Amino acid sequence: MKQTYILLLALLCECTVFSQTVYHITKDAKTNNKPFPSQCSNCKIDIDEGVTLTVNSDIYLSNSSFNGGNILVKGKDITFWSEGELNNTKVNVNSG
Repeated sequence: MKQTYILLLALLCECTVFSQTVYHITKDAKTNNKPFPSQCSNCKIDIDEGVTLTVNSDIYLSNSSFNGGNILVKGKDITFWSEGELNNTKVNVNSG
């Protein structure tokens, strides 16, 4: 019985570690609006072609990726706490 609990606990931990939250942005959006999180771990952010995500609040990501679309950074920060990826994503930084 004890071995069953240990195996179940190990399986639950593995699922939690590898679970990924996916955000699919289909129209222009801003980071200070829901559902976009200010902090996210294991996030996949898919942005449709021709769509712009405006970063108008600081965001902190861990093991996350941006895929496609455009990102406009307006005087705020995108901080990757660990590995991160930008895949076919155009980034424009406006420090003003």
